[in-house]
Amino acid sequence: GAMVLEAAVVAQQGGAVDEAVARMDALRRGHKIYFVPDNLDNLVKGGRASKFQGLATSLLDIKIVVSLSETGAIEVVHKCRGLKAAATYLARQLACDAEELGSLAYYKLYLKAPHALDELSRAVDRVVERGALEGSRFLTLGTIGPVIATHVGLGAMGLMRFPLECHSEALGDLSPYLTPHFE
Repeated sequence: GAMVLEAAVVAQQGGAVDEAVARMDALRRGHKIYFVPDNLDNLVKGGRASKFQGLATSLLDIKIVVSLSETGAIEVVHKCRGLKAAATYLARQLACDAEELGSLAYYKLYLKAPHALDELSRAVDRVVERGALEGSRFLTLGTIGPVIATHVGLGAMGLMRFPLECHSEALGDLSPYLTPHFE
């Protein structure tokens, strides 16, 4: 969704198709996305985790942080105990990425997980208060789409980040585009 919005700005401003594709390609190369499933049920059903792993993580309240590799494979990047620890890891990883790459644009992601989103917001706020994300910009809350949701399931949270220079200021507030409103 972020790539499409960035390409749409290029088109809206009269840019060529090649410019829009270049903007999307830069964002694709520079982005990183992290997810924390509430449980491993969907990963077990999809054959990406064993039943034993699913049971053990549930009983021990172990949260895994997964990311998508460059090839699109889901890989475990961290394991911790509890939601608060997982949210703290995501926020610290965002700060590390900003230190390495410079200013970032980022989204907070969730799927029917307001409690997880609250925990993530508190963790990111702590990092911001320390000045670790200076120059970076929170863009909006986004819902996790159906393809990723198939793997991470309901109750998941996450972060998506990319270099701030890949973001067009012309987009302004992204929430009307990315957050569905049901009546």
